[in-house]
Amino acid sequence: MINQERVGYCLGETALHHQSQFEKVQVNLEWGPLVKDSLAAFKHHFEQLTSSGALVVGYRFTIQFHDVSQEFTKEQVAKIGFAQILRKLDEHADKQTESSDFWREARKNDGIRCFWSNFGRSDGSGTAKIYVVATGNQIHGQDDVEAFRKDVLTSLWSSCVLSRDEISGLNEQCSFATSFALKSSMTLITPQDENYEMLKGLLFYKLSALTAIPIDIKNDDLVSSSVLI
Repeated sequence: MINQERVGYCLGETALHHQSQFEKVQVNLEWGPLVKDSLAAFKHHFEQLTSSGALVVGYRFTIQFHDVSQEFTKEQVAKIGFAQILRKLDEHADKQTESSDFWREARKNDGIRCFWSNFGRSDGSGTAKIYVVATGNQIHGQDDVEAFRKDVLTSLWSSCVLSRDEISGLNEQCSFATSFALKSSMTLITPQDENYEMLKGLLFYKLSALTAIPIDIKNDDLVSSSVLI
């Protein structure tokens, strides 16, 4: 159950069921104030991506980096990283796996988005929190759900583990490391789910955390967010 007192409301945008399940959700105020205009942009792209009633995959992970430069937190570098993720997903789409058809369709129909939020501190360290959200064909047969979930998780994990060479154009002064053990998670929502629309709303609720400025931000810290297609 989500505490109503901890949720920010926008008139005409947020509604609660009597069971405290969100129809449309806004950012949790405990995460901090919003990055300007970012929630509206995130919501637009998320609804555009998930409007067809298809299967929805959401994968969250965190990149931690040190000796942070302003170049690393710019959207251009995020685009370089996401392009590499897409390239590696294309390689999975060419294989004979449970998820290969899904990735081929998602790429063909522009069914993948990268929701990206950077937080660079003045002390020279920072993090980038990322959601890769994709939509595509339904799973054929309930017996295949678990095999599909495991294969999608494996393909996303291996696609998001990028070496320094793969992120070409990265500032030479910026070192980074990917952290998956405690930071990564995957959400799989199928149209057959009884609470399909509610589950999509809860996924967006989690994703909306990327639009929040951390509460303990310092004057010289840099916070930005973007949606990459």
